[in-house]
Amino acid sequence: MQPGEADILHSFSAQALLDSLFAFVGVVTFDGILIEANQSALKVAGLQPSDVIGKPFHETYWWSYDPDVQAELCLALARGQAGETSRYDVMVRVADERLMMIDFMLAPLRDAYGNIRYLIPSAIDVSERYSIQHEREFLLARERIARQMAEQAVRRVERLQTITSALSEAVTPLDVARVVVEEVRQTLDAHQVAMYVRSVDGTALEVLHSTNAPPTDTTAPVPITMLLDTTHPLGETLKTALPVFLVSQADREALYQSVTLPPPLAADAHGLALLPLEVEGQVMGVCMVSFAEPRQFPQDERAFLWAIAVQCAQALQRARLYSTMQEAVTTRDHFIAVASHDLRTPLTVMLGQAQLLDRRMQHAQLGEAFTRPIQAIVQQSLRLNRMLTSLLDLSRIQTGQLVIERDWFDLRRLVERIVAEVSPTLSRHTLELLATPDPLRIFADELRIEEVIQNIISNAIKYSPAGGPILLTLEQRDEHLCVAISDQGIGIPLEAQQHLFEQFYRAANVQHSSFTGLGIGLYIVREIVQQHGGMISCTSQEGQGTTFTICLPLSDHN
Repeated sequence: MQPGEADILHSFSAQALLDSLFAFVGVVTFDGILIEANQSALKVAGLQPSDVIGKPFHETYWWSYDPDVQAELCLALARGQAGETSRYDVMVRVADERLMMIDFMLAPLRDAYGNIRYLIPSAIDVSERYSIQHEREFLLARERIARQMAEQAVRRVERLQTITSALSEAVTPLDVARVVVEEVRQTLDAHQVAMYVRSVDGTALEVLHSTNAPPTDTTAPVPITMLLDTTHPLGETLKTALPVFLVSQADREALYQSVTLPPPLAADAHGLALLPLEVEGQVMGVCMVSFAEPRQFPQDERAFLWAIAVQCAQALQRARLYSTMQEAVTTRDHFIAVASHDLRTPLTVMLGQAQLLDRRMQHAQLGEAFTRPIQAIVQQSLRLNRMLTSLLDLSRIQTGQLVIERDWFDLRRLVERIVAEVSPTLSRHTLELLATPDPLRIFADELRIEEVIQNIISNAIKYSPAGGPILLTLEQRDEHLCVAISDQGIGIPLEAQQHLFEQFYRAANVQHSSFTGLGIGLYIVREIVQQHGGMISCTSQEGQGTTFTICLPLSDHN
């Protein structure tokens, strides 16, 4: 220090030193009275020294706006009197009743003997830093909420996909109701979920399924009188086809005159959502979701419930149409079975008499003019018999009653017999068999395999009207015996080959021609072959012919 500088330093007063500081600084006596405050502290508060000097520090303008802030300061004063330093962020009142966040510290000041003489409060304005931090926390919180909402949206989309997949497999209205009731309950943690549908006569609602229904749902539907007026939330949903969301019991009581909830919902339910099940302008029913506590139903949750209601309504419609179709199919199959059985008896008698008459005419050596009509009757009777057999087989397949009775037999001998029986009836075709002379034993249903081969040969004859050879090739391939039947007929269009074995399907090149048929023969053939564990395939070129190959396992081991 240069000579004279010490004198200059001692000439400064304590107040001048305080006023020169940027921070807010003061001096408080041991018993808590403020005796000094620098200009920074007074200026920012818009005060005069007389407003605060000589007053208890905790009662000064800065702190007096909040008793809790004053209590915290009193605790800091007590710690200072005990020799401890306190530091914390606190909001203080400044000019124009504004509030400012400061980094506040209160430290004890000791004399040369170590005794605490004063307490020194100091503070720095951290409002900007606090604002930035607060804004950052706000942004982080908003980001966290947005992330949570996005994750929730993803979960609900995945849940919707799960529901859609499950509904696609639901074949009855009850299946649909079970899927929706359980999924909604789990996803939203609902207290109760119930699905109501219109009764058959449309005069009442029936409980299709609910969360407290028994697993088997053997109880009869509970009828509920239709409420089509808007004095009840259920009636408003049915009438307007719009969803209704009610936050609490008080909300229901304020909006509706009648608030009694239909069974099986609990009467003390709070939050309530009513979702119309609408298809093509008709409300088929209502899905009601109740919660044990009040629920605000945010927009995303409402959209989720509405999406489920739309999916549910469409699935219900599909299930009803499927049930109607199944009833029609059952009626059809029953009719086919009864009609085919009843027609078989007179047809058998007619065929037997026609064959007897044909043999007698041939024995009497009558002319062709007499025998040809009888032979036509025999051929058409045989054709009708095959058609009835196909219809009966179709009915048995549809009802799961097609019986396969396996036993060992020689497949080569069976094919030889079929060729021997069919060949004399042909005029423009020849049947040629290419097979090993050794027996080819197989474990299968001989009658059904004969039906398969007869069907393919019949098709080969029918669809090669110009005549020509029909080649039957019989061979063993690994653990299978295969029969290939080839003709030189009209062939099958490439685009039709993948549909050949479907029910009632006929290729485009035979639909509008003189080739008659029901379109079920190949379907029956495939079912019989598959029930034997075998395979059937087709290769064809339009205009050049077709080959069907049937491969059957040698035994039932496969």
